[in-house]
Amino acid sequence: MSRPGLRSAQARPVAAAVGLAGIAATSLAGEAGLAIGGIIAARLAKPKPYLLTHALAGGSLINGLLALAAAHRVVGWATPRWTFRLLGLCGAGLVGYAFYVEPRWLETPEVEAKLTNLPAGLDGLRIALISDLHVGPHFGPSDLARVVAATNRLRPDVVALLGDYVARDPADAPAAAEALGRLESRLGTYAVLGNHDYWVDSRVVTKALTSAGIRLLRNAGVPLERAGGRIWLAGVEDLRWGWPDVPAALAGAREGETVVLLAHNPMTVYRAARLGVPLVLSGHTHGGQIRLPGIGPLVLPIKDRRLAQGLRQIGRTKIYVTRGVGVGTPPVRLGVRPEITLLVLRSLAAT
Repeated sequence: MSRPGLRSAQARPVAAAVGLAGIAATSLAGEAGLAIGGIIAARLAKPKPYLLTHALAGGSLINGLLALAAAHRVVGWATPRWTFRLLGLCGAGLVGYAFYVEPRWLETPEVEAKLTNLPAGLDGLRIALISDLHVGPHFGPSDLARVVAATNRLRPDVVALLGDYVARDPADAPAAAEALGRLESRLGTYAVLGNHDYWVDSRVVTKALTSAGIRLLRNAGVPLERAGGRIWLAGVEDLRWGWPDVPAALAGAREGETVVLLAHNPMTVYRAARLGVPLVLSGHTHGGQIRLPGIGPLVLPIKDRRLAQGLRQIGRTKIYVTRGVGVGTPPVRLGVRPEITLLVLRSLAAT
């Protein structure tokens, strides 16, 4: 016959496991509530830049500390108190880093894309990729100025804007476009629209971009010429919220001409690959915003996880997916630094 104390000790691990599972579920629900509340606040209250960021960071930190306090009550009998204090300190540091440090730790990687039929005169063409600014409560005028200055320091031949210029408010579009109009390049700045631009108001965003002297490519293309060589730069509307027409965007290209296609949603690459487009440039994913070692991005807005970020190959078509510059809600980045990519076109014949 077992003793009551022994039965109680044996039941403790099971009860602790159940309790911790409940705490984890409650904490995740709290984080989801903060995210939804942040979206509602951004739409209704329209706070100043970073005000909502501070509120969400504080809420996330309090939620985490409450979860730790509850966990200490559940398993404190088996765990030294200093363990929870250390976890709380690490959690606070992680929240602060994800909210305030990494989203502003801008990276400017240089990546080569090798194309078989690239004309010799365009070998070495430098294209700066900017995507997912999400101008609004988490990304203000000083952030825009920093992005423009960083891009101009790269001295690109072309600037490609890959969509999602505003977060929630159409009133942010003119200021965003005015700042982007100060981008400098030898052959011009070209843009496509992203899903947020349609959600907010595609007409307002379109007018703002064109008024700033930015060429918007909506199922259309333009020739880019240098040193006697020419490529066709095309752009399509967003895959889910627009009406993308890749054949229309390629209509002006010459037979066998190198085509570079701008498309906000990287899943567009499958349509482009069927038509033999050699290179697609996209954004939209933010790289997942939170990327854990051994797991990868926690959440992606697309089905194909291979297209989360970086240079990939789909059939004979190359695609580069930039991690973008801004953030969604909650406004965090962890393991996915923001980037302005300098993509350099190289001819396979020249390498």
